[in-house]
Amino acid sequence: LYDIELRLDQETAELKESLIDIRNAQQQRIVDQIIGGKAIQNVTVPDKKVMFDLLIKTFKSEYKISRKEVVDEMQRQIPGKRLAGNVVNSTEIFKIIEEELGLKVEGVSNKLRAQVATEALNLKKKGLAGAELKSQLLEVLKNKLTDGSWATLASTSINQAWGTGRKAGMEAHADNI
Repeated sequence: LYDIELRLDQETAELKESLIDIRNAQQQRIVDQIIGGKAIQNVTVPDKKVMFDLLIKTFKSEYKISRKEVVDEMQRQIPGKRLAGNVVNSTEIFKIIEEELGLKVEGVSNKLRAQVATEALNLKKKGLAGAELKSQLLEVLKNKLTDGSWATLASTSINQAWGTGRKAGMEAHADNI
């Protein structure tokens, strides 16, 4: 179990780091839109698809690994017996997960947009504009934005994939249990 926990923690940390890199690029591009004169209500969050694709790729990979772990564990418990697996349709599972992760990507992206926009408006009310606005905005964001939403997204994605994969592995071999 320690090996599994260590792997999950490592994969969560790597995914979190990748998500934060995407967030930082998104933040910079949102700031650039605002500084460039785009009305705050018209500011868009870039790279949501990049984030979504990363989450889906990671989910599917972790799902396959955890599903295989269950089969390997069962095989060790019944040495010499070849396990006959039932077919588990993962297509439906993946469709639901894609919808859920898409919703979560929209949520963190909208939150980021709102945070950047709110701070920009606060600084504009103080009379800041141009390079001074950009400099102050980036400093405020550096101090106020946390990694919490991104850490939660990474952890939830990895743990959900692990649990879903293990469940599918057990369902595939339920007749052998």
